[in-house]
Amino acid sequence: MLTPIWVLALCSVFFMFTLRRLINGSRQALDFVTVVFFILFVVPRIFDRARGVSDFSVFPGFHWAQNVPEASQVYSAFLVGTFLIFAVFGRLGPAPTIRDAGGLSVPLQYFCMLLSISPLITVMFAPEPFAYLKYASVAIGTSSREILAYHEIVSAFALLAILCSSALIAGGDNVRAWVRLFGIVALLGSVWVTGKRAAVAIAIVALLIVAVQRSRVPRRNLVLGGCLATFFLGAYSVFYQATFRAESELANGVLGYRIDYTRDSPLLMAISSELRPGILTILEFRGQSYLYNVLSLVPRDFLSNKPYPYSYYFTSALFELPPQDLGWGMTTSIFDEAVANLGLSGLLLAPLAVGLLAILTDRVTSSFTRALCILIICGLCAIQVSVLLPLIVFVMSLLLVSLSMRLGLFGLRSEQVTRSV
Repeated sequence: MLTPIWVLALCSVFFMFTLRRLINGSRQALDFVTVVFFILFVVPRIFDRARGVSDFSVFPGFHWAQNVPEASQVYSAFLVGTFLIFAVFGRLGPAPTIRDAGGLSVPLQYFCMLLSISPLITVMFAPEPFAYLKYASVAIGTSSREILAYHEIVSAFALLAILCSSALIAGGDNVRAWVRLFGIVALLGSVWVTGKRAAVAIAIVALLIVAVQRSRVPRRNLVLGGCLATFFLGAYSVFYQATFRAESELANGVLGYRIDYTRDSPLLMAISSELRPGILTILEFRGQSYLYNVLSLVPRDFLSNKPYPYSYYFTSALFELPPQDLGWGMTTSIFDEAVANLGLSGLLLAPLAVGLLAILTDRVTSSFTRALCILIICGLCAIQVSVLLPLIVFVMSLLLVSLSMRLGLFGLRSEQVTRSV
């Protein structure tokens, strides 16, 4: 049986091969997902091996899961199995073909400009719009629950705006200088109104994804750009922690970074709850958060017993409380949500779903839509599904419109569609 150290070594070797593929010009969606998965689920285990296990005593659920030895064994098997699945799907996937690498069409540029300012427009209708003038004043949880609830809508538009702004900044040669400048301002505005470190990380990832898809980053500069982005994100995190979360009692210092930039602990807790049922229960019944995802657009006034988002139940279970609104939610991923809804079979089904989505993404020929799809798949590894639903609906709408036009339903040739969508 492989020891945890050998598991981490095997995952690291696979990660290095993936980096080599990216440096050599690979555009496969699964290569980007592999990098994000490694950072979120493998790096924290390496960190704990090197520094010592983090103290999660302020989070009872995480602290309990750390002391379930069989959960760590299952987690190690999950890491090996996921990388094997990614390796197989990487060979099964087609070689990506980008037909619009030369630049965004003019209509698509204006469309991206409109979407890139959507969070700023949304803020105008917030309960207290002037609260957004101070950076992170809403995101750090000092506002009322009404404002925090509306902030979720702002964050959803900001996620879409970040990628649209990135497309304008890293677009082709036909994108004018003033359009790029507009994209930069809109990107900064989206990051500002979000007020979270995760928004900065998403912006960096989005810029890299769009730039690589459009071949805007020379291969020799890819590693340098990644190192500079990591250094900037680390420095910004230190500044953010010291300025805006210095008084936090739950996640300060190193523990704050483990909570914000890793996702191994929620998955370990979900696995532990399955291995030792009755001690800690996340959902009230199987498929509960999936049911919410399906019914999320239905107003609660028409369906009073509609379930709540997954983080609602997970955060309550984390503090050993019955399901209730705590005013904030622990960030989770598609993997622990799959375990909570489907049992341990979710450890297999979730990576298979990610691999399948990556293969379908490699068949998309528009760099803009491909970048959206890759960002969604990477986001599934770091954010609960319900947060990404607006972006998923938007991409599905793009693909449906593209398919309809290809079939000639709107009287346009496929070449025109490929150029635009």
